[in-house]
Amino acid sequence: MFAGCSSLKKTPILPAVTAESHAYDGMFSGCTSLTEISEIRAKTMSENACFRMFTKCTSLVNPPVLSADTIGKGCYQEMFSACTNLANAPELPALTVPQNAYSSMFGGCSKLTTAPNLPATTVGERSYYSMFNNCTSLTTPPQTFAAQILPSYCCNIMFFNCSALAETPTMTIAQIGEQACYSMFRNCTNIKTNKITFTTETLSGNNCCSYMFSNCSKLENMPGLPATSLTNGCYSSMFEQCSSLTSVTLSLPALTLAQSCYQGMFFGCVSMQKAPYLPAIELVSSCYSSMFTNCSSLNYIKAMFKTTPSITYTSGWVTNVSAEGTFVKNADAAWSKVGTYAVPDGWTIVTE
Repeated sequence: MFAGCSSLKKTPILPAVTAESHAYDGMFSGCTSLTEISEIRAKTMSENACFRMFTKCTSLVNPPVLSADTIGKGCYQEMFSACTNLANAPELPALTVPQNAYSSMFGGCSKLTTAPNLPATTVGERSYYSMFNNCTSLTTPPQTFAAQILPSYCCNIMFFNCSALAETPTMTIAQIGEQACYSMFRNCTNIKTNKITFTTETLSGNNCCSYMFSNCSKLENMPGLPATSLTNGCYSSMFEQCSSLTSVTLSLPALTLAQSCYQGMFFGCVSMQKAPYLPAIELVSSCYSSMFTNCSSLNYIKAMFKTTPSITYTSGWVTNVSAEGTFVKNADAAWSKVGTYAVPDGWTIVTE
């Protein structure tokens, strides 16, 4: 209706109590002079009601109050995307967030510093997808992150490139679907502290945590990962290039592995000295490939596998680790390989 009105500075009042599907879709997108938003009274927002409503409103600093506690799929998707002067975020009171409802809501809001609380206990697929992607000034994560069951793609690239963020939100993850946390904090180069707790023992989606903390170069501690039932690629490249990571979980307890489950998991973690205990007896395709590549300080590995290591399972897994170290090996393992896919050259072998 007003899309592209580059001289518009103030919106009219929107008095509807219920906003129907696509009611305000793109309504003020590209209004580059808009600075004042009048009241939006809707208590119920239907599917895609505010989709791209204020996209590219580059002069907007303060958002409207969003009081709706019932929202539909895609309701606020890309609502403020590319609002490069937006400094504040509205409260988001809904306790149920359906599919895509907040997807890319603040994507590219490069002056936003504080994320709103996320009190919803029930969330749908892609509900928080790319929500704060490229919010490069964001320093404060949501102080409430209530959802514990994360369906497919729910938090995928949620904080991607939030380079000022210093810590994760406090979260408990009890169930996780396909790519639910894929690249969630990727390139958050200032994150130092992890406040995420995993309680699930059964993962339910492939690549659920792939690249989750990739290139978080200041991250010092990783969450415990208690899952004993894995999925393909579940933790692949999860801590890739986390060059400050020193405190790692004592064990990765799964006895049955999945394809590429730990592939590249600690690639480039140059400060890590001791690997988590690896109790699995049988290897599967690419399960440990590149797992410790370029971990130049790593000097201790305890791995109980009896499968003969090869490029099928462990390709390059100990390339460029410390020149000296200790490898604890299963006493019943018949293999005696040495090299970048087996026991590192120059390491002492101990059997248990």
